[in-house]
Amino acid sequence: MVVLVLNEHIFKMKISYFKNLLLLLLAATLLINCKKKEEPEPVGEPHIVISPEEIVLTNEDAASIHLSVQPPAEYEWTISSKPSWLVVNPSSGTVNKNPVEIVVKGDPTNIDKGSYAGTLRIKSNEAGSAEVNVNFNLESEPKVLVEPNVISFAAGEKEKKFVISNVGYGIVNWEFKKLPDWIEVDPNSGSLSYGENVEVSAIADRFGLSLGSHADNGLFTINSSVDSVSVGFEVEVEPFLEMTASHNEIFLDYFVDSVYLKIFNRGNIPFFWQFSDFPEELLSAGIYSGYLQKFDSTEVLLTVNRENLETGVYNDAISIQNDGGQELVIPLQVKQFKDEKWYIEGDVVDAEYDKVHDRIIVVKDNPPALLKLDPVQKTVDSLVLNYSPNCVSVKMDGQAAAVGHNSRVSLIDLNNMTIVNEYVSGKAFDILLSTYEWVCVLVEGTGGSNLLQINLQTGEFEKNSEAPIPQKSYARFVPGSNSFYVSNSQYPNPIYKFWINSNGPHYSYNSTYNASGSYFGNIWISESANRLINSEGQILTSNGGFNWDMKPVGSIPYEYRPIVSLDNSEEAEKYILVSADNFNDPDDTIHFFDSDFNHVGAVELAGFLVPNGTGGGAIFSSRCRFIFFNSDGTKIHALVKNSWSSPALKDWAVITVDVE
Repeated sequence: MVVLVLNEHIFKMKISYFKNLLLLLLAATLLINCKKKEEPEPVGEPHIVISPEEIVLTNEDAASIHLSVQPPAEYEWTISSKPSWLVVNPSSGTVNKNPVEIVVKGDPTNIDKGSYAGTLRIKSNEAGSAEVNVNFNLESEPKVLVEPNVISFAAGEKEKKFVISNVGYGIVNWEFKKLPDWIEVDPNSGSLSYGENVEVSAIADRFGLSLGSHADNGLFTINSSVDSVSVGFEVEVEPFLEMTASHNEIFLDYFVDSVYLKIFNRGNIPFFWQFSDFPEELLSAGIYSGYLQKFDSTEVLLTVNRENLETGVYNDAISIQNDGGQELVIPLQVKQFKDEKWYIEGDVVDAEYDKVHDRIIVVKDNPPALLKLDPVQKTVDSLVLNYSPNCVSVKMDGQAAAVGHNSRVSLIDLNNMTIVNEYVSGKAFDILLSTYEWVCVLVEGTGGSNLLQINLQTGEFEKNSEAPIPQKSYARFVPGSNSFYVSNSQYPNPIYKFWINSNGPHYSYNSTYNASGSYFGNIWISESANRLINSEGQILTSNGGFNWDMKPVGSIPYEYRPIVSLDNSEEAEKYILVSADNFNDPDDTIHFFDSDFNHVGAVELAGFLVPNGTGGGAIFSSRCRFIFFNSDGTKIHALVKNSWSSPALKDWAVITVDVE
């Protein structure tokens, strides 16, 4: 009994112990949980939150994207990139604790039907960035709207407007495939992006239509589709008068001498027409008036009166009137080039003037020949040369000429145009044929004297060693004298004077003997033999004896040099010259000087008209290489070359100018 009571007591003590232990554990747990709640949770990095992350759009559908930032705070955001076919609104802003709604929509402009995919990227200043995948399906076909879809022309109306609009999606390519015969549209085709439109002009042509009402349809296709869009056209035709012409303006270029002008009666009333204002100095007409029945026409041939026109561009107008009070005014332009040049075949190399017979002696290449030209009668005698020429000299009596070649000299009988003989020599740069039986050749040598003398009776030649003549020198006879001067073409040197007799040329003196100095370039002697002028424009005395010869007395003004060609006429009491920017490109103007070398005038020489193959052309300036007075000083003959060279054209010509 005692044992049972003891066991029961022990059992109750254990239960009480476990209850207390359980209460202690529960209290500890509650205490720990309370402490955890009092401690703050750790905070993560701010970041953009996008919803949804993928969008599908169709046609004009719109969708919303919600933008927020966690943890909530205020940040700036912007759209950093998007597909070109996507419209986003807004594209930037500020986000705080409240989410931002961004609306996106597909843009069908400039794209065709189909499916498109792209990425919309959003970035913030401190919360990072996010992306949304966007798919856009453009499903509908392009569609057009025509307003108005029936175009009506009242009596007398000629032009009406209508509008074609793209009211569908994508790009519309439209083109009229059918129109009534009496309707024209402009434009008749085109391309329209989404939302675009175009204004089209419709023009009614009542020509040939009977009185009354006429109606028909025009059709245009969309994107080459079999289906067509119809546009109605209506026109009212009443009695009317209408005169038109085939040309709004008439242009007759250099190589176009005539044109046909067609006059139409496009109305349904006959009329009488006539030229009310006609430029007869420019044109001639096949007919000048006539009757035209309804819907009839007539053709008038207009021809340029070129023989009456000087070089220039002429602007005028032609007026046509009918008895119904209508008038047409047609602007007219005529381009005229009066070509009075005398053309020469081949390439001119050198030329001299024979004042005894008033003729030009020319040597040319391609093919080699000597030409005897009468510039007044425009006749030419030609002699074929055996070698390409370098230079020519005409005997003072005009009966003979000497031609210098690379290693030969040809003696020419100018009366019979025959080669009398050929002589061995050096490479001729310039040449002189004396009244005696001697030829002086200025050669392109090397060192020593470069003056060769050829005895025409024996054919023997030798160097003249009396003076150190440089290579490439010019020589010029004193008119009416047996003396000549030699001047170097390249470098300053003394001008040398020689005289010649039956025994050959003999050296006299040079320009340094009287302290005149050194000169270079070509030289010319006045007709009175008292002045020498060189390419650089220095004016010296000539033929005045040792003490007075080759003394400087003046100069040609700077703007008229270097001189390419020069001549003098005692009869005209004038000097003439042609200058150049450089020795290779002479200009197209002859300058006149009086006997005291005062500039007294200028004449610009005609250019060369070069055709362009379509009836027109361009005028290129002449380059004057040689100028000559005739014997009585009343005319100037100029040898000119086209500044624009062409194998198909004649590049050389003679221009004659009257001296006032």
